[in-house]
Amino acid sequence: MGLSCAAAAAVLPDRADLGWDDWGDDWGDDWGWDDRAGKTGAGRTGQQPNQQLNQQLKESAVRQRPGNREPIFNAPLGIIVLLGCFVAVHVLRLMLSPQSDLWWTLSLAFIPARYSGMMEQLPGGSIAAITSWLTHAFVHGGIFHLLVNSAWMLAFGSAMWRRQGLWNFLGFAGVCTIAGAAAFLLGNWGRVVPMVGASGAIAGLMGGTVRILFSALGGPRPQDLHDNIRAVPRMALLEALRDRRIILASLGWVLINLLFGFGASALTSAGGIAWQAHLGGYFAGLLLFGLFDPGRAAPYNQYDLLPGDDDRFPRR
Repeated sequence: MGLSCAAAAAVLPDRADLGWDDWGDDWGDDWGWDDRAGKTGAGRTGQQPNQQLNQQLKESAVRQRPGNREPIFNAPLGIIVLLGCFVAVHVLRLMLSPQSDLWWTLSLAFIPARYSGMMEQLPGGSIAAITSWLTHAFVHGGIFHLLVNSAWMLAFGSAMWRRQGLWNFLGFAGVCTIAGAAAFLLGNWGRVVPMVGASGAIAGLMGGTVRILFSALGGPRPQDLHDNIRAVPRMALLEALRDRRIILASLGWVLINLLFGFGASALTSAGGIAWQAHLGGYFAGLLLFGLFDPGRAAPYNQYDLLPGDDDRFPRR
């Protein structure tokens, strides 16, 4: 696994944001409404069953046309550019001599010993002591490490980019990267142990994701995770800290990282995993997600209901 994270997630494809009118149409579809006819229920729209079936078949045929199919990898352009930066750094390192590659890798890597009296002795000097808090995320220990972290960034990064937008995403990922490095520093104070990889940032994206994932799964429209992720209300921080699902997921993440950080190191090369950065990034993402999320903290079960509304379907 190298220095990469150890879990998996599905890419959440995107769709154009739904406006109120579009969302109302979807609502009507759920209840069998025909807004244009002003009537409810199948068979009350003035069409015969066969006519309705033919219309549905035509609509299905339109959706199945090759030009209307969603691409397999529907990632935002910003994430593609970010992954391209990961690959570009790795390719440039391969073009260097072994001595130059080592110097640049250590200059970009985060090394705890820089902050305990060895700043000037290590490559990069005082400048690297500042820049390496972020630059270490663009360097990877090998092709496998690069591929795994790229896959994770594609999964969680795509979802968060669509949710947050450019600047919120960059700020959030940057803070989680720094938090992961800070946790690694505390756990390895004074040691000459270079840390590279974007795992801290990715773990932070995971921490933020759980606050919308479990909010959507507990609400009336979990399909919004796929169709319109910005419409999913963010779970409030205090509620998230009490949510049993989030508590169990967080404990599982802690145990997995402790296993690979301690237990597995005696049997495999997994001792090279920067598990402190994984934990620091994850909990920074979980706790600070609301500062970078343009959505609102409003659980589904706290929506105001209109008189006569069904409790299962709160007002959007």
